[in-house]
Amino acid sequence: MGPETVNGEVVNNNNGTFGVTYLVKKAGKYRVSVCLHGQPIACSPFVVEVAAGMASDDRFCSLTTAPTHASSCVASGPGLETPTAGSPATFILTACDEFGNQRAIGGDPFEVQLKGPMTTRGVVDDRGDGTYLVTYKSTQGGKHAVYVRVHGQDIQGSPFLVNVKPSETDSGNCVVSQRGAPLFIAGEGYVFDIISKDGFGNRRTTGGDHFDVAVKGIEGDVILSDSVIDNGDGSYTAELRLQQAGTHCVYVTLHGRLIKGAPFMVTACAASPDASAIIMSGMKESLVKRMHCNENRIARFRSGRVT
Repeated sequence: MGPETVNGEVVNNNNGTFGVTYLVKKAGKYRVSVCLHGQPIACSPFVVEVAAGMASDDRFCSLTTAPTHASSCVASGPGLETPTAGSPATFILTACDEFGNQRAIGGDPFEVQLKGPMTTRGVVDDRGDGTYLVTYKSTQGGKHAVYVRVHGQDIQGSPFLVNVKPSETDSGNCVVSQRGAPLFIAGEGYVFDIISKDGFGNRRTTGGDHFDVAVKGIEGDVILSDSVIDNGDGSYTAELRLQQAGTHCVYVTLHGRLIKGAPFMVTACAASPDASAIIMSGMKESLVKRMHCNENRIARFRSGRVT
């Protein structure tokens, strides 16, 4: 009796001894009762412990369980949930027999491989107790598949799908993305984008960084930190509103360090004159010319030089 109850098979060896055989599928502690004419023999019941994958002898009993079974083995841990680019990702692999019992010994030839934007093999550390510590690392963000196999067969749940997220933002890999030519009308504003990336060049998918924008030109140094909008997806939108026409130098920094594409030059063009002002100016000029012409004709008439 124990995790399950089974009956043993008794064979008379015809030499005063009897062989007893029984089969259990669940690991754990059992009580083996041996009776003769309904009465327990000496030392009965015997206490035995069945360990998955390990032969065990207790008194006159011999117990053996099944070897490692691929589809019964399981894996779990942060390395199969939220791995980060450039950081070691780990998870625990547990070897089990075909009945789901954890093996108590190591020695199984597990293989781990990561496939996706980056392909690499994992390192399997045999702990000697039926569990294995697996470590792998990817510097490429994005969706990957983690294959875990033993004896050429996938374990339960393999391949595991993981999404390697970018690491922390690195100013040296962030870039300025300009929208067209760096030319705009003074006072109307110029818009450009900032794309944040980690130290391995992976585009960030979340916001939270504080970029500073400084403009140097004929207006002097102007800090426009409030002009940067966090879009929450790793991109940022910056808008420059300069009233003075001319060429300006734009600096974009993160934690005091310039990002890629900065500094860059932009040119603010003078605003076009108002159309109504042009029309009024033209009418006034025409009227003045006509008045001057009439005054000349009157002067010639008075002098007798009418033409």
